[in-house]
Amino acid sequence: MFWSSAGASTAFIQGWGPVPTSGQLNLSPFVTTNYKIIVTNQNNVSSFDEVLVTVRNDCYTPTPTPTPTPTPTQVDVSVSVSSSNICLGSSTILSWNSQNAVSVTLTDFGSVGSNGSVVVSPAQTRTYFITANNGNSSDTESRTVVVTNCNNTVISEISDLSLSKTVRNITTGSLESELVSAQPGNIVEFILRIRSTGNFEARDVRVIDSLPQGLTYISGTTLVDGRVISDSDGLNNGGIFLGTLPSGRSVEIKFRVAVRDLAPGSQLSVINVGSVSGSNVSTKQDSASVSVSTGIVAGALTIKTGASIDWLNAAMLIVAVGMGFTLIVAKKRRIW
Repeated sequence: MFWSSAGASTAFIQGWGPVPTSGQLNLSPFVTTNYKIIVTNQNNVSSFDEVLVTVRNDCYTPTPTPTPTPTPTQVDVSVSVSSSNICLGSSTILSWNSQNAVSVTLTDFGSVGSNGSVVVSPAQTRTYFITANNGNSSDTESRTVVVTNCNNTVISEISDLSLSKTVRNITTGSLESELVSAQPGNIVEFILRIRSTGNFEARDVRVIDSLPQGLTYISGTTLVDGRVISDSDGLNNGGIFLGTLPSGRSVEIKFRVAVRDLAPGSQLSVINVGSVSGSNVSTKQDSASVSVSTGIVAGALTIKTGASIDWLNAAMLIVAVGMGFTLIVAKKRRIW
């Protein structure tokens, strides 16, 4: 703050005290302050002036305290084998444990639980890798099972597949079953579970599922072991090629459809058949059914009136029509 005066003998700033009749001060008020200077001459005649210093709160932006980056949770996985050397045709047990894992995958078995064990019977020396992951870190361990033909034994290579198919109504929240009820516009999900059940791998495995009339596939809903696949490789477009499935390997396929419109009061039983085949196994089929029904449109029923009408029966008929009926006629079928 600068000030000057003429003819003054003394000067005084309120809240500060005596000061020279001319001069300057460095001020750093914390709040808005009015500074008043009063000067007086030898005849005791006074004069004053004042200035307002406004303190703003928006001039200084404090540096925000950085949010500490959380330390990623480390994943740990271990695997052991009951016997690392076996004779051809024998089996051994793979066991594993993991910590802080969200997903765990095992050679020939795909996704598995965080902890568990499986019986393996490889036809030749095989290394099994297990990988645990939680999105921030991963860990991989492996064990090798050495296979020896101890007695020159000839082991028959038997390849086979099994197929199980179920369905559930997504709209109504029903559980999986062989048969569900639905109405036009409902979303329905089919689930196919394929397993290699022989003692030898199934080769060139392909799954096909052609939708019958009454159902419309919903694009982008096909999952293979939880992974979305392109519709161009889907069940209704040449089938899904799974390739080689080692003995014991399982695959789960899901897809969703919408139930088409029906004429009021009509019913339709839709049987959806899926099939799985391979170059060294026979074709297997299984089915799941959807029973579709609609109610009768209000006003579509005419009741004859007259002196002899049975009003009780008429009222019961109207109630029954208002509720609608569902007749389930489909039956689960399995073709081997």
